[in-house]
Amino acid sequence: MTIELQFLGQSGVRLRHGAHVLYVDPFLSDSVAGVAADPGLWQRRFPPPIAPAAIDDAFAVAITHDHIDHLDPDTLRPLAAASPAARFLVPATSAARAASTLPDATIELARGDGDAHELGPFRITAVPAAHSPEYTVDLAPEGHRYLGYVIEAGGCRIYHAGDTVAFPGQVETVRAHGPLDAVLLPINGRDAERERHDVIGNLWPREAADLAVALGAPTLIPLHFDVFAWNGIPAGQLVDDVVARALPLEVRVLTAGAITQIAPVDIPTT
Repeated sequence: MTIELQFLGQSGVRLRHGAHVLYVDPFLSDSVAGVAADPGLWQRRFPPPIAPAAIDDAFAVAITHDHIDHLDPDTLRPLAAASPAARFLVPATSAARAASTLPDATIELARGDGDAHELGPFRITAVPAAHSPEYTVDLAPEGHRYLGYVIEAGGCRIYHAGDTVAFPGQVETVRAHGPLDAVLLPINGRDAERERHDVIGNLWPREAADLAVALGAPTLIPLHFDVFAWNGIPAGQLVDDVVARALPLEVRVLTAGAITQIAPVDIPTT
């Protein structure tokens, strides 16, 4: 069976398998502009594809870390009100913030050390991401502060990397959970100008392509490139790089609201 994937903009996706729907990092508000010291840099380029209060189908919601464009109170509170039975998976390091944001919700905590969580038909394995100011993994006593998730359902396996750069051991850690049918990677890059504004960056397009190939994934869906002009990048740069280097990789660039199907890839046996 397939997983239906709908891109929500930034790093947000809606994954549907059968009658169950999982949201990952939904960011559907203007909250960043509301708290930023320089709100002019953080105006959305387009409205959210869906209002959070209209999300009444959430079986589960997974959050990769507590930056406001991932753990967003202005998205999660109305979503939880519309989907009161939804279960939330958050990093254990974000437990206090999640509890204050969602005081009535069922919250499960992820460490990021390969811990697996069964949410309906979705098996979600938490793995580290490198998104500290030093672009390293950040391990606290409760677990990793920044996570990615290997998500399995119906024979499909997807890696949502959260916010990250490539780091030692990443490929081996993710591949240990089985062959991937698609990877979802951030591509907005990083530079000194953004770091001066306390913006921690991510993979550049070329790095994302290299990581996808190293992970053995046939399909790459880029994330984190579209909502903010100042902190975005044309996704065409990724497509051009993959074509120029003739990489064995399909790139699916989705606009916010667009839907695609992820099907299991047949792995030859020897």
